[in-house]
Parts: sequence; C-alpha cells; structure tokens
Amino acid sequence: MQMIKYEDTSNEIIYESIKTNVKAPVYVATINLHGDEENCQVPMHWHRSLEIIVPKINSTETWIEGKLYYVGPNEFLIVNSKEVHRCRGKVYCQKYLGYALQINYEFLKSIFNDIDAYYFDTICENQDDILKILNQIINIYFSNDYLKNIQMMGLIYELMFLLLSNHCHLKSEGYSIQSEKQKDRIVEILTYIDDECDHIIDVKSIAEHFHLSYGYIANLFKTYLHTTIHDSLSLARIKKIENDLITTDKSITEIYTSHGFTNSKSFYREFNKYNHVTPKEYRRNTRSKNTHEK
Repeated sequence: MQMIKYEDTSNEIIYESIKTNVKAPVYVATINLHGDEENCQVPMHWHRSLEIIVPKINSTETWIEGKLYYVGPNEFLIVNSKEVHRCRGKVYCQKYLGYALQINYEFLKSIFNDIDAYYFDTICENQDDILKILNQIINIYFSNDYLKNIQMMGLIYELMFLLLSNHCHLKSEGYSIQSEKQKDRIVEILTYIDDECDHIIDVKSIAEHFHLSYGYIANLFKTYLHTTIHDSLSLARIKKIENDLITTDKSITEIYTSHGFTNSKSFYREFNKYNHVTPKEYRRNTRSKNTHEK
C-alpha cells in the first residue's frame, strides 16, 4: 500500500478495489512503515471487503468512521465492509509492520446471505483462537506450498464461523441505510467501469447504462470518492494498460487503443498523470525491477 503524509484535515477518500485469488477469497496486504517515514499513513479509503488488521512490530493507530483505535502485536482489529478508515504507526519515527487481511465481499455473501444487515465487533474480546487462525492464514498466504489455497479455505471458514458466532450483531434501525445504498451504487458503477472500460465511449454512456442522470452520478463520486467519473474511467484504463506493458510485447499504440483511448495525446497525458514517466520508461523500469527481484 502506498503511504502518504498524515493530515487530519485531508478530505481525500479512496475506493479500493480488492482483487483476491480466484481459489481463495482473501488478500493479505503488508503494511510496512519505516522509521524515517515520519507521520505517514495508509490513505483514507473504503471497500466492500471485510478487513482485519494484524500488527506485528509496534502498534497501529487506526481511524474508522471518526473513531480512533489502538492495537498492538498479539491483537487484531476489524474494519467492517464499506467503513471509511486509515491507519498509521502509533509512534512516528519507529518502524511499524503489520498485515491487513481483506476477505472478499461476494464470499461473505455466499456463506451468510444477510451479511449486509450485520456488523462485526471492531475490537473482539477473547482473541486468542481468532488470532491463531489469522497468523496461520498470513503464514500460509506468503508460503510456496502448492496446496496453500486449500489450507487457507479451511482456515477462512473456521475464522468466519468464530466471528459470526461470537462477534456479529444486527445493525440498529438508526444505521445509515441511505449511505449504504449510495456506496453500493458506487461499487456497482466502478465494477462496470472496470469490466467495460475498453468499450465505454464516454461518461454519458455510463449514466445511460444505469438509467441515472449524469449529475446524480457525478455528485456520488464527488461526495464519496472526491473524484470524477472521468478520472475513474481513465484510471481503470491506465491500470489495464500498465498490466499489458509489463506482461506483453505489444506496441504502445496497440495497447492504448485496445483499452479505450482514441488518440495518443490524451493517452500520454493521462498516463503521465498517474505514473510520472512515459509508457516506454514504465515498461523498462518495471521489467528491470521484476528481473532484479527474481
């Protein structure tokens, strides 16, 4: 995860699209803050996945929907689906290392259909059994065992059984249903953009697909993501182009035209905005780095 300067006054909220392994519905992100990264944090963001933060070295300060929580090694913290959150090391100028386990929303829905009507405790009592499973999942996730997906599936089911049995509660009537619906709509639109960005002609066609006015969608994105639909569409295209630059030998022109850009000027402008290098430099630098790491 990218780290940015910690600012309590920051209004930037990022929607994070979690792409889990198709064979195991969990993604484990490493959060590594070094001692020289004073006052840095994971940016404020939200996603549909259930997230569990597991510190390893030093403690974390995690902000969730306006509340601060502190957890250290041998503890964990749960961030519920669609909760806006951010975190940083509790003590700046000290190394912080931890993991964030993100469990796929569609998987949660498949094992507990009413998941949207419930929430999990942010801080769980009697954590030992759950923490043991979390550590096992982390270790297996980063292992080279060819059976690791099978191992993780068993542990994830065990984890969810414990959470659903002991740390799950029905949302109150006063819960922000309107906000939930709007966030669900945003996820639906972002998923459509991600799937169809190669074929979408313009922002207007997105509004027409969902039978919504452009103004309504624009306001949703401004309010909950602090961005525009156009920028979200461009970013989705750029991410696919980045992948093609690394994994294929296609020409740059062939790549950007296959992902929805109709002219070189707009493509190079957008690519530079997100990467600050040319596509040719991005391809060379990334391939060189990957070769070095191997």
